[in-house]
Amino acid sequence: MGYYKVLSTPLSYCLENYKGFYRIEPFPKSDENSRFMALWQQYAHDGFGITTELTLEELKEFAQLSTVELGENFEVAYFSETENCPHPAQYYGADVAGGWYSMLASNLFTDSDNQGLWSVLNQHFRPKLNQNSLFEETAAARSFCKTLKDLVELNPVYMEPADWRVWHVFQVG
Repeated sequence: MGYYKVLSTPLSYCLENYKGFYRIEPFPKSDENSRFMALWQQYAHDGFGITTELTLEELKEFAQLSTVELGENFEVAYFSETENCPHPAQYYGADVAGGWYSMLASNLFTDSDNQGLWSVLNQHFRPKLNQNSLFEETAAARSFCKTLKDLVELNPVYMEPADWRVWHVFQVG
């Protein structure tokens, strides 16, 4: 089973070309467009995040209306724990997230002065990221996910405990 989100650009602290979970979601600036508001209310029904409230056609319409209303380019993204998308889609790569927080969106894979273990992780895993700042190969994503889980087990203070999982990310056309 997979989930949909309507997303735009990465949050400010993410890598510039990041296409995973941690991206801007639509939020109304006014209530003038009744169709946009109706779709947004359904989208945000159970709080922001993953939705099954709207049909794919409604999600596409919501993405288009969000682009017009908010002045940013929004798209429909599909997230799955398998490498399959039930719709024609472009594969972005594999994200590693826990509690909908992505480690690939963090500052771990930047050119900053990471120290110690973070530096080792950066040197080993960063070259495995694709142009979308996601893992191209599932094996690399699984290895990174296992490493995070091992770090939690070794020292829960050093690494945030979370239900780390590999999520395949698709742009639905």
